[in-house]
Amino acid sequence: MARVRLFKSDDATAVAAVARKAWHYTYKDIFSKEKIEEFLAAHYVPSNLVEGNTLRNSFWVAEDKGKVIGYIQIGQFQGKMKLFRMYLDPDYIGKGVGSMLLETAEKFMVQHGVKKYVLEVHPQNKLGLSFYRRKGFYEVKDDNTDCSSECELVLEKQL
Repeated sequence: MARVRLFKSDDATAVAAVARKAWHYTYKDIFSKEKIEEFLAAHYVPSNLVEGNTLRNSFWVAEDKGKVIGYIQIGQFQGKMKLFRMYLDPDYIGKGVGSMLLETAEKFMVQHGVKKYVLEVHPQNKLGLSFYRRKGFYEVKDDNTDCSSECELVLEKQL
């Protein structure tokens, strides 16, 4: 049975491994392998993955039998609450782990008075879009995305 707990710096290598597996699974038909590896090298350096349990940065992992199988990171960005990253080991998709991670983050936000939050998702990420829409997210217009190379969809959810 999977459980969600706060990220510890010791989890960084395991999170990077989940990211690698998830990105190659999710984006294999969208980006080249080289582009995926370039992104992973830039954004999943273990020293850049930091512990946090504040509105500025909160980071949780899901684990099953001691193995990290997914993660979620939320925080404030340009005055908005944002879901920065959430990925699962593809072997655990459809088993409720993503829902557990999202529920943990949302409970934390509600406890801290957050009323809504946003995320960015690639328009061709059908798996992610389907999940987020089922969870109550809807598309909004936002010119302040932090996406640098692709046009991302901005989704929002009211809590």
